[in-house]
Amino acid sequence: MTGFTTRIAALAILMAAALTGAPTMAQETAGQINGYVAGPNGAPLSGAEVKIVHMPTGSTQTVTTNAGGRFISRGLRLGGPYEVTVTGPGGSAEQVKEPVFLNLGQAFDLNYQVGGSQPIEELVVTGRRLVERAPGPTSQYDRERILSAPTVSRDLKDVLRADARVYIDRHNNDAVQIAGTNNRFNSLTIDGIRNNDDFGLNNGGYPGLRAPVSIDVIDQLAVNIAPYAVTYSGFQGGNVNIVTKSGTNDWTGSIYGYYSDDSLIGNNSGARPVRGLVFKDKTYGATLGGPIVEDKLFFFVGYEKFKTANPVNFGPAGSGFPNEVVQVTTAQVDQIRQIAQSVYGYDILNLDPSLPETDEKIFAKLNWNVNDDHRMQVSYNRDKGNVVVQPNPVPTLPTVRSLGSGSNWYDNTQEVDSISGQFFSDWTDSFKTEIKIGYKKVSASPIPRGKVPFPEMQIRTPAGGMLAIGPDRFRHLNALGNELRTYKLKGDYLIGDHTVTAGFEREELDVFNAFFQDANGTYYFNSIADFQNRQAARLDFNSAVSGNIDDVVARFDSNVNSFYVQDLWEASPDISVLFGLRRESYSSKARPILNTRFQSRYGFANTETFDGRGLWLPRFSITWDVTPDTVFRGGVGLFGGGTPNV
Repeated sequence: MTGFTTRIAALAILMAAALTGAPTMAQETAGQINGYVAGPNGAPLSGAEVKIVHMPTGSTQTVTTNAGGRFISRGLRLGGPYEVTVTGPGGSAEQVKEPVFLNLGQAFDLNYQVGGSQPIEELVVTGRRLVERAPGPTSQYDRERILSAPTVSRDLKDVLRADARVYIDRHNNDAVQIAGTNNRFNSLTIDGIRNNDDFGLNNGGYPGLRAPVSIDVIDQLAVNIAPYAVTYSGFQGGNVNIVTKSGTNDWTGSIYGYYSDDSLIGNNSGARPVRGLVFKDKTYGATLGGPIVEDKLFFFVGYEKFKTANPVNFGPAGSGFPNEVVQVTTAQVDQIRQIAQSVYGYDILNLDPSLPETDEKIFAKLNWNVNDDHRMQVSYNRDKGNVVVQPNPVPTLPTVRSLGSGSNWYDNTQEVDSISGQFFSDWTDSFKTEIKIGYKKVSASPIPRGKVPFPEMQIRTPAGGMLAIGPDRFRHLNALGNELRTYKLKGDYLIGDHTVTAGFEREELDVFNAFFQDANGTYYFNSIADFQNRQAARLDFNSAVSGNIDDVVARFDSNVNSFYVQDLWEASPDISVLFGLRRESYSSKARPILNTRFQSRYGFANTETFDGRGLWLPRFSITWDVTPDTVFRGGVGLFGGGTPNV
């Protein structure tokens, strides 16, 4: 595990600092409204009833303004439209019919002064004095913006790149860099559950081979650079927060398919003809959502399947592959194949022209309006991908001198399953709570295509080339898995002009990592003749010191307990001030085995962990609505997290 580091970055009028070491904590996933109602004379209107109705589902929240004329509403569905009705002490009614929509990561400020000199009896408010506030730099993408993003890969990264602070590194597996930070120190949350690459091997940043969720089931997403609310943590660069679609009283659905192949792209790269680039990309899927019980229980499901075949670029001389390794000829490959079969009883397998890849996504979600005071939702997401990998040794041109046979390739299968349950409650007009429980399981199992157990053998050719046969030396013992459990309890309480938020979160991460190269041995032969005569020049073989190979498997846990408190002070209808403090404490039962040689060499043991350590993460921000079109934001805070456990 990495040590603690601190980084301070200035962005215009805000400053944020980051520390390494914490798993990502749950982010906000529901909509919220902060409101202020004034009487005709501008004084706070106490006791006004505010009724908030989500029109697509009929779910309702009713709150009453306090002595300061303020109210809060929490746990609302994102989107809308919402109809808000304010009932006063009597008189004529006044209606404003603009729709209210709630965006991810932004509180909707609904400030209203009852009109004229006439008191009101009932006032329908859906947009008068609309202000959306996010305490810190953020970008929101609703369904319309997501659908309008130009994309060929149908990856959510094509949506994120619209933010100037997000860089997609095409030279590093399309890794996402946010605010210039390495992709391993970002956070990706889906319905509040972290979907990072917890171990840190996938350069793309996803827990599996491809995006863990289909773009067709995303309702809204937000890119948060420095969200000063204490409910956000677990990153140094930024957080990509995704909320998935939900069913409504209206039946909705889609069936879609996408196709591409090599005939639909150009034949030349500049003046150079493109040879051997043969592929077919196929994507198909469907979604369906609607009511199980109208106004009460709703569902939404989605399915997507992707298939392709990535071209193989390297082959022996005379094979016709786009790039031929001149130091290894097809005749020599055939000769080595015959020797492997007759002397070693082993099939080195042919070189396929493509590397097949598949990806399957399944999504399901239930929403239950228990009553006007309680709402529950449960979502499940599964992503399973497989790709055939052509491993090293294959350095880039023009220095390619080595090649792996088909038996040196392997199937890389990765599976991600996650489930999230959330329960939102309104106990009083001033007190709201959220309970969340989440679980995620990731497994990766590279499987050699050649027969196992068998060592890797590297045979040198007369021209100085090399052909590798047998299972790749790094896949002799290789399996990875982790399980993540999350728990959250948060409450919001309105006192005068202050909304106090307090909560507790816990994350439990268990990691299993089996990686041991040359566990079956790697033999090096200086010539094809030596290979035939079983005369190896060198053998690399590794085993556990104890002799039990299971002892090299890493099994460890990393747990974080977080407590936080925050005060959002609505100093005026135009100014809000946020103060917050978050404490994260680390624990782990596992310790590395003592290495006495390391201890004698460096003077300290290798068994130290983060157990018993912690971080204090203070937050402060101010938001000032200077004019209806100008908002001033600033703040300072510490952010901790992003732990590539590899």
